[in-house]
Amino acid sequence: MRPVVTNLLRRVGGGVDVFRSAEVGDVNASTLVITMSGRLNASIVPATTAFAVDDGVANAVTNVAISGRAVTLTLTNAVEVGDVITVAYTKSGVNPLQDSQENEVESWTAQSVTNSVGVYMLDGAGNPVLDGTGGYVIMPY
Repeated sequence: MRPVVTNLLRRVGGGVDVFRSAEVGDVNASTLVITMSGRLNASIVPATTAFAVDDGVANAVTNVAISGRAVTLTLTNAVEVGDVITVAYTKSGVNPLQDSQENEVESWTAQSVTNSVGVYMLDGAGNPVLDGTGGYVIMPY
């Protein structure tokens, strides 16, 4: 009986099957990585249409990949510096996102995405710092 109670508490309390964060990195601006609070079932992959990405306009998802706690979405268009991005998920009756215990992840409305594209070093006035060639200095992190 204990595993049933644990799974019930996990689902009701939001345990492993909830959205934690999302980020588009500077290395590949066409990839959005969602981090969930627990491991996911990589053998069940939702359709690309289950995810809605908006960066000022709808940015269609062309591929979904799952590994560990990460859902990686490939986007039609690369995200630009300064874009404000959101991601939403709509649970489908076919291949819904699942945690490692096969609990279905519930839908979530538009959530903020961290945009790390073009993270530049800033001067004291908040302006991007230029290198000697006219390019921007990328901030190491």
